[in-house]
Amino acid sequence: MSGCGTIFSYCVMHLSLVAGFAPPYVVADVELQEQRGLRITTNILNCAIQDVRIGMEVTVTFEDREAGVTLPQFEPAQP
Repeated sequence: MSGCGTIFSYCVMHLSLVAGFAPPYVVADVELQEQRGLRITTNILNCAIQDVRIGMEVTVTFEDREAGVTLPQFEPAQP
């Protein structure tokens, strides 16, 4: 997998529904470059909420969390 994709849809979470994620934060469906319709639900990092857009190109980044868990998340692709 290339780790590249585009934002298919997203929402901004304003409530603290999941421990370890402080609102507001963006939850997005990212369509992966390898196959149309192949999507992952993830967070968008390193981007102001108001700048997130459907169709935005993103790349994977890995975030180490507690208890040895590593999460694949996405951030805007470099131009």
